[in-house]
Amino acid sequence: MRLEAKIWLIILGISSLLGALFVGVNFSQAEQNEFKGTLYKELPSFDIRRDGMGVTESGKQFQSEIIKTDFGFNAVGFVWKQPKENTYRLKIRTGTSRSALSSWRTLSLMDDVKDGSDRTSTDLYFPDQKSNYFQYQLELLRGDQLILEQFKPVYLDSTDSQFQTQTSTQSNSSPYIISRADWGCNESLMTWTPEYAPVRKIIVHHTAGPNNPSDPKATIRGIYQYHAVTLGWGDIGYNYLVDQYGNVYQGRKGDNGVIGGHASGYNTGSVGIAVLGTYTSVAPSSAARNAVAKVSAWKAAYNGFKPNEKSSWKDEYTYNVAGHRDYNSTACPGNAFYSCLSSIRSTAYNSYFKNYEPGAVTDLRVVARQPDQVELEWTASGGFWEYGLPEVTQIFYSTTPIKDQYSFLGVVAVAPEIPGSLQRETVTGLSPGVRYYFAVRSKNWNNKWSTVSKNACDFTKPIVDFLASATLDSPYDTAPGGNLYLWRTYNFSTVLGGTLRVELTGHADANGSSDDDDLKLILDGNDYGWGGEYGLDGNVQDSRVKTILIEVNSSVGDHTLEIWADETPTLHNFYIEGPNCEGRSFAIYPQEETPDLNIALFKEYQFEVAEAGDYKIEVTATADSNGSADDDDLRFMIDDTDYGWTGTNGFDGKTEKGREKTVTVNQNLTAGMHTIKIYADETPVLNAIEVYPAIDLQKVSSLAANQSGNSRDLNCALWRIKQFTSEGGAAKIKVQVAADSNGSADDDDLKIVLDNVDYHWNSNKSFDGSLNQSQSCTIVINQLLSPGIHTIKVYVDETPNLQNIEIFATPSVQNYLVESYPEEVATGLRTELWKDTDYSFTLTSNATVKMEVVGAADSNGSNNDDDLKLVLVKTNNPPATYDYGWNNDFALNGAVLNSASKLVTITRTLLAGNYKLQIWGDATPTLNSVIISKVN
Repeated sequence: MRLEAKIWLIILGISSLLGALFVGVNFSQAEQNEFKGTLYKELPSFDIRRDGMGVTESGKQFQSEIIKTDFGFNAVGFVWKQPKENTYRLKIRTGTSRSALSSWRTLSLMDDVKDGSDRTSTDLYFPDQKSNYFQYQLELLRGDQLILEQFKPVYLDSTDSQFQTQTSTQSNSSPYIISRADWGCNESLMTWTPEYAPVRKIIVHHTAGPNNPSDPKATIRGIYQYHAVTLGWGDIGYNYLVDQYGNVYQGRKGDNGVIGGHASGYNTGSVGIAVLGTYTSVAPSSAARNAVAKVSAWKAAYNGFKPNEKSSWKDEYTYNVAGHRDYNSTACPGNAFYSCLSSIRSTAYNSYFKNYEPGAVTDLRVVARQPDQVELEWTASGGFWEYGLPEVTQIFYSTTPIKDQYSFLGVVAVAPEIPGSLQRETVTGLSPGVRYYFAVRSKNWNNKWSTVSKNACDFTKPIVDFLASATLDSPYDTAPGGNLYLWRTYNFSTVLGGTLRVELTGHADANGSSDDDDLKLILDGNDYGWGGEYGLDGNVQDSRVKTILIEVNSSVGDHTLEIWADETPTLHNFYIEGPNCEGRSFAIYPQEETPDLNIALFKEYQFEVAEAGDYKIEVTATADSNGSADDDDLRFMIDDTDYGWTGTNGFDGKTEKGREKTVTVNQNLTAGMHTIKIYADETPVLNAIEVYPAIDLQKVSSLAANQSGNSRDLNCALWRIKQFTSEGGAAKIKVQVAADSNGSADDDDLKIVLDNVDYHWNSNKSFDGSLNQSQSCTIVINQLLSPGIHTIKVYVDETPNLQNIEIFATPSVQNYLVESYPEEVATGLRTELWKDTDYSFTLTSNATVKMEVVGAADSNGSNNDDDLKLVLVKTNNPPATYDYGWNNDFALNGAVLNSASKLVTITRTLLAGNYKLQIWGDATPTLNSVIISKVN
């Protein structure tokens, strides 16, 4: 780590120094320190000024006398303070005698690698041989006056035969790290208290010493002495050092995440890896480069990022494995070394990263589903499983794509899987007719988690049956191999009779023998055969792609499609379509990050609609700002209609800032084939595309004016409740919120719970103040509902501003005893009757009745808080009164709620007769909804 712009290699004849002035220095006061094979000496510091001894007449140069050292040295360095505007060149020559000095060598200047350092220093200089004499010369290159304060030369001898380095014998499985004790570290000099931070980057350096030191351990001991003592850092700056043989040495003392001293302003959160040598014009050895790749892969996997990717860090978008020059004004690690970093990143990821990850979960898919559960299947292989089974496996599920271990609705812990084998697990407790995303990760023997797998996505089976579409979990899915075996089974239901359409595209290979690939379909027991129009026959196809189309007249009810395979045929695409096909004519969930594109076509999908009409097309994607102007962008075209990069229908990373967005457009489509094209800039993520007939949903409810505004200061607590009824089927809930970061980590947050579906604080269907920055944002929740009463609960953290909730659904036609949404605030009540006959109903026979009331009450900052109670009165003979009181679970108490909403549910078996539910109030409570229904 040196400032290469200030380095020159100049070889001057001794004659060029004739006429120079010398200054004598008294070295008798210097102290000598001997430790573990290293002799060290600091000469007394002194000031050098323009008019001082040893300075030339021009005032631009200073030259020392020839200095005889007290012992033979293998390294020398210099430290001083100087005006910031000055630039100097410092040269040295060394030798075994006064008459045998080397030619002059220019020393490289060390960057300010320790945060907050106010001193200038050279990199430690290692002469070609152990020497007993040295002489130095300073030249002012920029500035008015030659001024250096506290100028101090140091020299040392760090050679010791007991610590001689051997060539590397490390394995390919993990980097072998030579300990501090093994390279001869004197821990008594370690005065720095280790500090820690999460690791986000790896920064690569060269040390500016000899490229092929005869004793690398001696070189490291010298650097340690220089950093810890001479520069006063208390320890060596680098986290790891690498020699020409590929040996890796521990540098800075501490465990994972220990903060080093190697890149000013960027030490916290990074790992510094330095290769011994100077690599301005020559690259490090292949062994050294390979060792850097291996350590980079190890640290990246351990800390949860990929060594070959870029990411935002400290407001900069850089490679995760980068050179020192990418962060500081320096040429480190040298031009030749820097040009190797691209291949080092590739080697780190392709050759080693998989060895340090806890393994990969592949081919995750849904293989069976019921209204409240799904069965998943996946394969585990590679990574740390080479060294032992994982301790535990987690299955995440959510109603939005799962990006990481934080963005989930629920998690299930299951027993670890055997590497290379199929694992099947069932996730229960799900809602019927809902689209869920699933992902898997495992924790290894080293207590490290694997990255979260690619999502699988499917709908749970609805209680009210409709046709379920099936799509491949990933394109180009090859069967595992075998002899005439059942490969996949899809179960689905139809609520309407009509044409059922199965489309499969794939290929089969002849395999150069009679044992070719084959594939056949069995639909509801009807076997379509291995060959012919409806099968894939490898001897016929010989790797050519074929599309199979089966159309049958289906009846209402359950159906089963089986895909059978012989050997290893491959699927490209696969769809089941039919009347009301989950409300969708086309559905695909790629959850795929685009490669680094520059305004180019990313994906193209074709779909067919059987009937002309109005259709809704939903595209779900994520675009990030990448911390710079070069943000992610995504746009889509449907046939010839271009919906643009920005605005309502585009995905603009500057605006979305990594949040998932769903764009819904209405378009009239003709019967037949249509095309969706996805264009991308940089690396947005395409999560889903869905096409379905436009359903004329009505706005059944919206947030009342008195229910909007900022919440009170809550800590992840329930604030608002809203109810509505629906006939069932598709529904769309739009929630508009402004959340602020509050200038700290304790930002505003808001999440929605619809019935029993929790959209989670960290999901893309929630509001995060640190991302929204007070901007008004709208999320859209598309949900399939069963007929009946539905409840939306709003949870808040801090004080977000809830601006509106709009609910679009098919209005209920059920006969509720009472269904009312008054959204009304009382005015100045004094423990008196507020609503008397508004909520009356009649029972013709004995029945169990459920009464649901939603309201809110405030403390009003005094004892005169809002209160609300319920009284049920039977008005005919025999009369009866059920008073549910002011202070219990069936009432709204402002002192407790402090402006929050509450749902009161009362279930009671009643005699036939006439009833009214009275609403009593004190002060100014809010009444939002009253729904009374019979319980079957």
